[in-house]
Amino acid sequence: MKQPRRDYFHIHTWRCGHAQMVSEEAYIRRAILRGGKTITFCDHAPFPGDPFTKRMLMEQLPEYVSTLKRLQQKYKRWIQVKIGLEIEYLPEFDDYYRQLHDSGNFDVLVLGQHFYQAAPGVYSFELEPGSAKANHARQCASALVEGMATGYFHVVAHPDRIFAYEKEFGQEQERIAQRVITAAQMFSVTLEKNLLEKERWNYSRFWRMVPRGIKTVQGLDAHQLRHLKRK
Repeated sequence: MKQPRRDYFHIHTWRCGHAQMVSEEAYIRRAILRGGKTITFCDHAPFPGDPFTKRMLMEQLPEYVSTLKRLQQKYKRWIQVKIGLEIEYLPEFDDYYRQLHDSGNFDVLVLGQHFYQAAPGVYSFELEPGSAKANHARQCASALVEGMATGYFHVVAHPDRIFAYEKEFGQEQERIAQRVITAAQMFSVTLEKNLLEKERWNYSRFWRMVPRGIKTVQGLDAHQLRHLKRK
């Protein structure tokens, strides 16, 4: 995925429930004023039945798409507006991912693994904290690899974030990281260098393992207007 000059990539909206309550148009105008050529919205996708929090509701998805399509036309002389979603890979929802991919509504589907499926209908945030954290990196890596293999996803958001609970980055962490990197290369998926997460100490160790030739993109993970900084 070739990154255009000043692509404001990975922008969230108020629908996720933990972002600033401003309009998509406010982000677009800010990006234009700062020289943006493209702006890519990747709000947290809903799941059928709305089983998870911190994301839009299923009933909001059509309005999310229609709003951005309207703004695409309104601002097409000044900036290219792209429509995307960020979503976790959970095997039981495979049909839903295919529907999103085949709908023609989205320019990009982003795989953002914040939690994992421990068993059918059971998710890591429901487990005992110690167990969930101990297995987080390995299980999230497995989910990322499975997700990339489907061909539904174009980008992996903050792949280094799966190491958030790791106190060190040794041989085991390197093996986990290599699985993700190898899958990205094999399935031609772009890895996002997430600017919101870049201060975490062990994340740089992941990126030192990524060889030249792997496709990368810088993502803002913007939840507030102030995150649209000049780059």
